[in-house]
Amino acid sequence: MNKNYNINYKECGNRIKQARILAGFVNKKDFCLRYNISINTLQSWELGRTPLTKKGARRICEALLSDGFYCSIEWLLYGVGHPPSVQNIVSNMIHELFDDIDLQQKINIEDEMSLFKEKECFKSLHPKAIIMVITDDGMEPFYKIGDYVAGIPLDDSMINIKLHNKHCIIRTHDDILLVRSIQSTNKDGIYNICTLNPATTVFPVFINEVKLSEIAPIIWYRKIYKNVFS
Repeated sequence: MNKNYNINYKECGNRIKQARILAGFVNKKDFCLRYNISINTLQSWELGRTPLTKKGARRICEALLSDGFYCSIEWLLYGVGHPPSVQNIVSNMIHELFDDIDLQQKINIEDEMSLFKEKECFKSLHPKAIIMVITDDGMEPFYKIGDYVAGIPLDDSMINIKLHNKHCIIRTHDDILLVRSIQSTNKDGIYNICTLNPATTVFPVFINEVKLSEIAPIIWYRKIYKNVFS
């Protein structure tokens, strides 16, 4: 990184905002939840109140890279180098961009790249599919927090088929996506839903006779492995 450049923190903040929006996160809160970044920290960076450090820039670049967007640390800090864009990035580019991160981090980034390609391929084959990340422990040990699942929503002609303890992505009438085991009842379009983890922190663990906005039986699952060397 060229340290002869002076950082204009206001312009740096605008570049962070530009990269965030180009990656599809118009809402700062969504970006922060996705990448586990404090919303106060992000807001301070974007407003130029807090200087963006090299470590902070790398964190943003890694976050963008995990969803298939590449931009250079130099661009975020100084406005020079590669601006954010969708890239088919190969491993040697990762090593060039993050030459001082450890092997575990590089493996994690490459795993995220592979996942991004799988998701894009799945979406191209099934445009109506729902793809989501597991956000609670209700379905352990089958699906753990951070894992990805996908399914194709049942259409109106299939909504009354009998489902017996089927693992599904469901959308509630509050527009909340969950993964639960569901079971048909004697009433058309009405289901019982439950978690499978006896030690879950989710409450309630069982809901009787609920009507759902969408049901997508899971047909694709991607387990995320972290800390290979731990």
